[in-house]
Parts: sequence; structure tokens; C-alpha cells
Amino acid sequence: MKKIFTLISVFALGATSFSQVVFQSDLSSWSAGDPTDWMGTATHTVDLAVTEVTVGAMYGTSMASLITTTATHRRFSTQSVTVVPGTAYEIKIWCAGGAGELRTGYYYNNGSAQYIPYNPYMDVFALTGGNMTMLTQTVTVPASATTSGEFIISVINTDNLVGIIIDSVSISSTILPPPTITSIYDIQYTIDASGDSPEAGNVVTTSGIVTGVIAFGGDVDRFFIQDGDGAWNGIYVYENAYPVALGDSVEVTGTVTEYFGLTEITFVTNVTVVTSGNPQPNPVAINTGDAAQEQYECVLVQVTDAICSVADDGFGGFTVSDGSGNRVIDDQVIDTYPIVPTVEMHIR
Repeated sequence: MKKIFTLISVFALGATSFSQVVFQSDLSSWSAGDPTDWMGTATHTVDLAVTEVTVGAMYGTSMASLITTTATHRRFSTQSVTVVPGTAYEIKIWCAGGAGELRTGYYYNNGSAQYIPYNPYMDVFALTGGNMTMLTQTVTVPASATTSGEFIISVINTDNLVGIIIDSVSISSTILPPPTITSIYDIQYTIDASGDSPEAGNVVTTSGIVTGVIAFGGDVDRFFIQDGDGAWNGIYVYENAYPVALGDSVEVTGTVTEYFGLTEITFVTNVTVVTSGNPQPNPVAINTGDAAQEQYECVLVQVTDAICSVADDGFGGFTVSDGSGNRVIDDQVIDTYPIVPTVEMHIR
């Protein structure tokens, strides 16, 4: 049974730009001790330790630890990618770690090795506080360059224990024609028994009204959008770099991903708030037993005449039932948040 994440509507008593992704990696594919989409020809294979980290990844299953064993910078480059000469590319790096600095650059070969000037170094710990954070820099491929090359992460002054941890990298051009909008319905609707999206693995641009946000430590970290009433019209956006609010009409560009059966938009490269203060979609009136159906994943629904049986499941959720089956509700994705549920609370 696919994991279902629905939004519950309950009443308890008591500047536009888009981009084209040319490279993305969650550092989860490794072979013979190396990440398969990295270790390009510009990579320093001496005095640079590249180690797989299999615990704590935010995206995928692995991360890469980069540790320099020399006082000079070491290069970690992508495999060759296709580019458009004269175009600027934004490099987004989700990273953390102890002591160390990184910067970005670009390499191509037109008969001899060519390195464009590097960006300034960024102090990883000072900018991230040791927490996984997205850092960005922009490089411009020279107009005279070839149509393929390698993007570089240059590291220096790392510690010898943790190094700089790279969780994922997304590289995209900054000048593009307007994208084609893929409806949430077309992303979500499936007849496959697994419930997986037919767009899984594809980069899409979709749009909708923000119907729920999940906050940790006071910051908006993740959000839901919906582009119509009813089944198959909601989706979860896993991104914390773009602030949004309930009722915002947004356009989102990212990769459709299945995470333990939940369809998500990840590797987000753009969120544009088109308008704000829009009304919410009409919630689907539903019983608690049917709320777990695939078609209602991430859709705004409303349950009535339900009783709270578990006030705190230890993970910020509470359990309700109207007699048709139990349903766990996250206390941060209801329209009366914050709420303090109690056993026998009547959900109308």
C-alpha cells in the first residue's frame, strides 16, 4: 500500500524566471568507490579523498565527503555535460560539514585544457552552521567554448575527519523560453498498482495554490499545492529555499520523485509566486477510511463526525476515526494549526 500524505481540513471544537536543468546528482550512484556521475577528467585523483556517506542523506541514499590532504585546492568535477556557449549556469549545492571552503568553476578542452576563472571561496561551516544548506554560485560558459565540458567544485582547507559533505547538486541555465505547464492531475493520475507517477524522474513545471505548509523551527520547509478540486489534484513540494504562504498561486519547476511511495517535486530549481491571498480549493468530504486512497494523496479533504483516539503519536500526529478506519493527521497540515488535540475530541 502506497504511503498516503493527505491534507485534512478539520474544525475542532474548543519576478519570474525559469531554468533548464543540465545536470543533477544526488550522489547516490557509486561504482568502485566513486560516484558515477562525477570524477570527470578535471577531478584531482591525488590528494582528494572522495568517500561515500550512507547515513543522513536528504536526497537519495548517499552523500559524498570531500577531504583535501594538501594545502592547495582540489577539484571535484562532473562527468562531461552538454552546454550552450555564452550561457550562464547556476550551480546549487546542498552541503554541510566541518571546516572547509568551496568554490565553483568550469573546464573544457578545445585541444588544450581550459579553466575559466573560479568564483570566490565560500566558508561552508560559516554559511551552513553544520546543517544541510543550499549554496549557490553562477558560472558563465565562454562564448568561444566547446559545447561540452565539466562543472567543478573546488575545495580547500577541509578538516581531516568530516570534510565537506555534498548531498546533491543541480546545475541549470538561467535563460530559457517559458516552460510548458504540466498539470498536477497529469503528474499524479495513474492506473499502475504501485501508485507511482507516470512522470517519475522527469523535470516538470506545474502550478497550483498552496494548501499547506510544514514548518520546522519557525521556517517554512515544505509545502503542498493543488490546481483544482477533487482527486489527483494535489502534490507535495520538498523544498526549503523558497518562502511561500497559504493561498499563494505558485509555479514550481523540479523533478518528479517517488519517495517511499509518496509522489513529490524535488530538486526544485524555481518557485515563482504569481499571486497571493487566493481562496483554497474546495475540500473533498470523505470518511477517514477512504482518506488513504491513492487518488487523495496530498489533496485537501475534510472529515466530519470523527473522534480523536490518540492525541499524540510521538511524531506530531494524532489519530481520528469516524468508524470507517483510523487516520493519522499531522498537526501541522490542518487548517486550524496550531491545534492541541485531546482524546475524545470531536472532529466536525
